[in-house]
Amino acid sequence: MAYIYRHIRLDKNEPFYIGIGSNKERCYTKQTRNKHWHSIAKHTDYRVDIIFDDISIDDAKEKEKEFISLYGKKTNGGLLVNITDGGDGCWGVKATEEQLEIRRKRMIENNPFKGKKHTPETKEKMRLAKLGTKRPKEGYIKRAEKMKDYVGFNHWISVPVLDIQTGVYYASVKEAAEYAEMNITTFIRAMKKNIIKYKRI
Repeated sequence: MAYIYRHIRLDKNEPFYIGIGSNKERCYTKQTRNKHWHSIAKHTDYRVDIIFDDISIDDAKEKEKEFISLYGKKTNGGLLVNITDGGDGCWGVKATEEQLEIRRKRMIENNPFKGKKHTPETKEKMRLAKLGTKRPKEGYIKRAEKMKDYVGFNHWISVPVLDIQTGVYYASVKEAAEYAEMNITTFIRAMKKNIIKYKRI
């Protein structure tokens, strides 16, 4: 089952994006959005409206096309930053092993920190920043549970993470990614593929 959502920019109180989701976090995430979406989200707050919920994927695709046609794309003088006319999502399609390997290589190649190392000074700053703030594992798990309750679903970002090499716990994937100086999406993919030595707890 799927749902249709729209993003409303609050400065003008008008929609700027129409999308389809099959899981609860899709409509709230900022990942995998196009540059035009980010340009708007950077300058104004926005809200999420669920237009249709619990409908079939085929119906969702048709509704997406209808709403994109209704509001119009910016490229055609309309309101939306959508690139396509809608209804073209690849639902239920799994990547082949070859495609996954290509993605892994791209992920490693596109890592802005590739080939670099923290200087001793930076490491010391990071260590000092954590002094006095480290809580026991139970504390991070408790905080993560509260975050899950707040957002209403088991979101990757709210999961505590352990740096296997240093033994340091981070309250969330987002926090761990920031300390690793990596994009959170790249960090999650690298962690899933054991490219980096972090694990969920």
